[in-house]
Amino acid sequence: MVKLQNMGVKMGCTDISYKIMCQRFDKLIYSRKDIDLSADIKELENRIQSKEHTPEYYFNAGVIARGYLDEIHENGDAVNAYIGGLNQFCWLIGLDNEEDDNDENN
Repeated sequence: MVKLQNMGVKMGCTDISYKIMCQRFDKLIYSRKDIDLSADIKELENRIQSKEHTPEYYFNAGVIARGYLDEIHENGDAVNAYIGGLNQFCWLIGLDNEEDDNDENN
């Protein structure tokens, strides 16, 4: 698990929430033993997007998103950061796009 205190960024940062979800999802979908802490966010995004988008892929994405939410034991900034990071994560895996944002029927 990534220790947020050691990353030099305060709680409430959407980029940290997003990166943590990406790291955990990458670990899960590639069956890695440990999280790849050496990979930068672009590398993680490329690996995640290159994986075939099957129903299992989306199920695992939901498992990661829900599991990370369970770890938030604070209110306010931590929850806001989670929501912002989740929005980025949904865009990355293809669940959200600009067309959906502009569609008033959604």
